Formats: sequence, structure tokens, C-alpha cells
Amino acid sequence: MDSRNASEQSWTEVFLKYRNLTESDRKAVVDLIEEVRVYDDRRIVVKFRFMPDFEKMLKGLFPRQFM
Repeated sequence: MDSRNASEQSWTEVFLKYRNLTESDRKAVVDLIEEVRVYDDRRIVVKFRFMPDFEKMLKGLFPRQFM
């Protein structure tokens, strides 16, 4: 396993490391999630790391879905 943290790895390295993840652990959460916000009205918003890069890749692979 790579000992570098998520900020030192490319987003593809991090995604590949967790490609077969079936349940989360602290390391996976730290590597994949940037921020979690919990609101008084019981909403939870999760901000994932690398989301802009991942969305850019998806738009390149599936341009019709992102029109």
C-alpha cells in the first residue's frame, strides 16, 4: 500500500487504490473525502476530494450525458 497521503498522489492513484472498497475505514475516508457538513435540519453534505478531475474525466468519456 502507498504510504503517501491523498494530497501527494494523483486522483487516479487514489481511485485505483480503493476500486474494490466494500466498506470504509478511516484511511479511505481521509483519502477520499475532503469535508463533511452536518446541518441542523439533518442534511449531510459530503465534499469529495478530486471531484473536478473526476467530473472532467466523465465528461470526456460520456459527453452526451453532460450536454
